[in-house]
Amino acid sequence: MSVSAEEVAKHNTDKDCWVIVGDQVLDVTNFLSRSDADQFLLQHVTMVLYFLQTLYEAGEHPGGKKSIMMFAGKDATEEFDMLHDRKVIKKYGIDEGTVELKGTIKK
Repeated sequence: MSVSAEEVAKHNTDKDCWVIVGDQVLDVTNFLSRSDADQFLLQHVTMVLYFLQTLYEAGEHPGGKKSIMMFAGKDATEEFDMLHDRKVIKKYGIDEGTVELKGTIKK
């Protein structure tokens, strides 16, 4: 399914959050669904785990919800690629059920 950038732009809240990475349109709403207190606690726990080389096994985004929400409804490709291997989308999002592939972006 092909999704327009205009459609992606409509999904720009923490209750309905889509982002573009490369040519994929991803619904990351469930990835953001933890409470702020949980986010705060898990973010700090994750930072400790990072230094133990197990960051991604923690199941929490190290930058927290705000780092994702900056790109809600927008193209996050450049920022994502600076910090991640795209394989993490499948491994830690789609496979865990917290990220849904909505289609590809219309060019």
